[in-house]
Amino acid sequence: MTTFLTATFHHALSSLTSRLSPLFRIIGGGAREVGERFWQSSGCLQNWIEMTLCEIDPLFSRQRMAAEVIAVLDETAQVKTFVIRPPSRWKGFIEGQHIPVEVEVNGVRMRRFYSISSTQQRYLREGVITITVKHQEHGRVSGFLHERVRTGGILYIGEASGSFTLNHSNPPGDIVFIAAGSGITPIISIIESLGERQPGLAMTLIYYVRNSGQVIFRERLELLSERCHRLNIHLHFTAEEGRASRDQLLRDSPNITASAVYLCGPQLFMQRVIQELKASGSSSPDIRQEHFGGPFLAERTPLPAMDKVTAKVHLQQSGREIESQGGQSLLEIAESHGLQPKFGCRSGVCHECTCVKTGGQVINRLTGELVPEEQEFVQACISIPVGAVTIENW
Repeated sequence: MTTFLTATFHHALSSLTSRLSPLFRIIGGGAREVGERFWQSSGCLQNWIEMTLCEIDPLFSRQRMAAEVIAVLDETAQVKTFVIRPPSRWKGFIEGQHIPVEVEVNGVRMRRFYSISSTQQRYLREGVITITVKHQEHGRVSGFLHERVRTGGILYIGEASGSFTLNHSNPPGDIVFIAAGSGITPIISIIESLGERQPGLAMTLIYYVRNSGQVIFRERLELLSERCHRLNIHLHFTAEEGRASRDQLLRDSPNITASAVYLCGPQLFMQRVIQELKASGSSSPDIRQEHFGGPFLAERTPLPAMDKVTAKVHLQQSGREIESQGGQSLLEIAESHGLQPKFGCRSGVCHECTCVKTGGQVINRLTGELVPEEQEFVQACISIPVGAVTIENW
């Protein structure tokens, strides 16, 4: 009965919207702007309307974007793909980007970022996207998704973001994708999109997993191999073959140093691949990176002499000055002094914690490189201040 009433309400609302659409077009952007301002405000009226809409159906929520779970697919013993339908006001995505996913675990809202593993073409055709999630040991959100989320359920999502997208300014030539484990999720989105738009494009995928049982998207990769005759796929099982090596990479892609390279996987894996590529020839490839791993991966691989780094951080907005030592990140420094800056993944993936640095230098915890002083926007979770540093928006 509840399902029937909900469907009837959806139909009536859709019919009313279509009848009023000419009026909406006449009113134009002014009404939309007023509506957006209304929902961006926080007040009793907004909260009451939101609560009432959610009582009818969570998909009617205006303050949070509820996406319906259409299907849950098993990829491997530890990996599932969730097919979800975003609300109509969701702005879409570019292949390679990720979205925040929010769930409530034991009364506590938690958010993690997952790459979209489907294409824009599918979203335009079917109105759905997919995220592919590995069940991490002790992972509360991944565990909740695997154990509790079923077809017909609801996930709360946000807008897509991220810069691990195809660089259309690259010169024509071979494109090489290198992935390890779950790092295949944004890459298959890019490859499938290219395969549909340019089936004759030369592409190479080098994919590392521990063993054959951990190959994610096996069937999709086989279909891609059949459809795209210039796509070369090389699978490597590290339990048998060992880690990535210079000889192996050159054997799979002889022109790799002159190619556009898209690299995604755990941080230590990516560091090794980059070192091997740099040692493989006189020229360095054009590399775009996205890393996958636990939220404290960088802390488990401390950089040399980080325990001796000291800093004095001036926060312009709050008028505070904080001294630190021991290689703490800007985010850790702020939190240890009672501030609550915005953050997401805590691992340098999502850019939710980006802050404005107007003076001084920071070290990128993931790469060990000193960020140029003129670079204003830095990610607080992976930026270690060195000496005097000024943050404008805290």
